[in-house]
Amino acid sequence: FSELDLSGNRILIDCANGAWSQLCPRLLKAFGAEAVCINDRPDGSNINLECGTMYPEAMAAATRNNGCQLGLSVDGDGDRGILADGNGRLLDGDAILAGLGALMHARGALANDLEPAALRAVPALGAWRELLDGAGAAHFQLAGSGSSFFGLYDGAGEARAAIAGVEAAAAATGLALRAALVTRPARHGVRLTSEEP
Repeated sequence: FSELDLSGNRILIDCANGAWSQLCPRLLKAFGAEAVCINDRPDGSNINLECGTMYPEAMAAATRNNGCQLGLSVDGDGDRGILADGNGRLLDGDAILAGLGALMHARGALANDLEPAALRAVPALGAWRELLDGAGAAHFQLAGSGSSFFGLYDGAGEARAAIAGVEAAAAATGLALRAALVTRPARHGVRLTSEEP
């Protein structure tokens, strides 16, 4: 992570009175950020006690109230986390993955190694991809499990229009699929899955 520079950022961490209590300030300082740590005083009996990932609302409020750009709640051993933005809005895993996906796409690093093999094995998936492409998706990709295709759109209206277009095209060509809208604060997506069990 030598290119990671967090200089000028205030980042709040709810350490859950656990493993991150000592690590958090040193880690963030190493990358140039100012660390604001809460629940960072473990005493052997207060780990996860009304703090950490089970109580992310407190972290979100503290992030906003302390003027931080980002907040993170971890659990006691630090293997789970929940983020909040500077406005105190909690970001669930889907929002985090959507943001990371957009960043990776902008860098040309978003790829699914399963997709070429899946497209060869199940030609209908290629038709799904063409439907998303034809519906104006900014980006489209096979899900990691190979069970869904996702298309990303800048607006909810564009995504809804894409669903209508995809469903009409699928019906005309006999493709068995379901289209669903997936909305997140920054992006909107269309998920295509098979109607067949």
